Amino acid sequence: MAASAAFAACKPPAPQIVRETVEVPVEVTKQVVVTQEPYIESQLPVKVSRDKVYVVDQIFRYSVVNNYNLWVSGPPSPTRQGFCFDTLWYIDQQTGEWINSLAKEKPAYNDDFTQMTVKLREGVYWSDGVEFTADDVVFTINTLKGNPGMLWSAEMALYVQEVTAPDKYTVLFTLKQPNPRFHYFLTARYNAVYMMPKHVWETVQDPKTFAFFPPVSLGAYVYEDSDPAGYWELYKRRDDWQRTTPGIITGKPGPEYILTIFYGG
Repeated sequence: MAASAAFAACKPPAPQIVRETVEVPVEVTKQVVVTQEPYIESQLPVKVSRDKVYVVDQIFRYSVVNNYNLWVSGPPSPTRQGFCFDTLWYIDQQTGEWINSLAKEKPAYNDDFTQMTVKLREGVYWSDGVEFTADDVVFTINTLKGNPGMLWSAEMALYVQEVTAPDKYTVLFTLKQPNPRFHYFLTARYNAVYMMPKHVWETVQDPKTFAFFPPVSLGAYVYEDSDPAGYWELYKRRDDWQRTTPGIITGKPGPEYILTIFYGG
């Protein structure tokens, strides 16, 4: 008995059972389903690749379409003159900087401001390949003078006695009275006397009804397409943009296409 009791006393204590929750990481394969967004075509109204078109907000809908006669009242021109037309000088609307455009330098007046001499920039061409020269300036002024009711006709008749071309790139204005600011009629900040292509207009019977469409362009762009309802117009950069004043002055081409569009409102 004693031995059994002693042996029992020597038995190791019963082990304690410890229960612990252990999180074991389990590799899970997750299937991700990618839904491809449907391709949406450009919402522009023209069939030209979107990356080639620069879009400009058109401030209102054209009430008169397919008419580029900017020398009569009626056809609106919030953007047309900047793409297809040109004049002698410009004033930068933001900086006030004077920009020589078709004229290569500022006007030169005689001592009593009754004559103004303009030296033209050489190497400027109309979009049909005809060179712009002093003859175009003379023709434009005389056409306005001789056709009352056209835009600027009253001003040209009031101030201009005679306009001549001493040579291919020189224009001489003889004024009826001293006017040291006559050049402002040929300087665009918002509007000005834009040049006519003599070789197109000299055969026109009535310049006040001539639509001049499609226009022969003196700017860096030519007319390409338009909305019959007047909501948009598309212009294409000329292949010979280097022969326009924007190309000559900047040395850089603009976008291949420019779309002006009126969104309403």
